[in-house]
Amino acid sequence: MTRSSLYTIIGFTIAIVVVVAGFFLLSIDQIAIHLWALAFLILSLLLSMGLLVGIAQRKSSGKDTIFYSAGTGATVWIYQIAVIISVALVGVFNEKVGRFVFTEIVIIAIFAIIILAINFFAKRTHASNAKTLELQENGEYNAPKRGGF
Repeated sequence: MTRSSLYTIIGFTIAIVVVVAGFFLLSIDQIAIHLWALAFLILSLLLSMGLLVGIAQRKSSGKDTIFYSAGTGATVWIYQIAVIISVALVGVFNEKVGRFVFTEIVIIAIFAIIILAINFFAKRTHASNAKTLELQENGEYNAPKRGGF
């Protein structure tokens, strides 16, 4: 395990402990919608931690991963912001727990689709770069052009 993976795990563990402690130590009503909000916030932190640890592991493998790292990192933070905003606006969903859960599931589904697309295009870009590098090493690009010497 790399140091960056370890630091990511420690940082998110601290964030999860702070969220749980804040929920139980502050005077937040423990009603169904607040419990659902807490559950989705913890789930979002766990998903984000897993993806950021994955980024750290991929970077240490030495592969061409700039597209994956940049795209996934940005998507993770946008996802976190969306979940935090939805949790902050939990008052809008009072008496409508089902709508809140549906909204969170939609946010997670959109996030999953974007992450899968980023992963697909990152693999495709890596394969294209590897093919180009192989052709370059075989001298394919050293051949003279039409009319050249």
